[in-house]
Amino acid sequence: MHFVISDPDDEGKVLVVNMTSDDGTHDRTCVLVVGDHIEVKHQSVINYIDAINPELNKVQEVVNNDLVDEKNPISKELLVKIQEGAKKSPHLPNKYHKYFNLF
Repeated sequence: MHFVISDPDDEGKVLVVNMTSDDGTHDRTCVLVVGDHIEVKHQSVINYIDAINPELNKVQEVVNNDLVDEKNPISKELLVKIQEGAKKSPHLPNKYHKYFNLF
């Protein structure tokens, strides 16, 4: 599952991170547990090292064309938790630190 965690930058791009199972091999800066979101079925982590920055209009196009399922939105609290994790993670590529100003 992917999360858009920033507003668009000057180029219309957003910061997107994904959730993955916590198997002990990934960054544990942001751990999600059952109850944090309806899609969290077991302990998971945000995989900051694989963050991407697509154009927001491309993300919207994919959703609008039903190429992915748009899941239940995340709570403000979970969004802030993931954003704060991005700021703390040693694995988020430096080129994405500019998005901290867009949280």
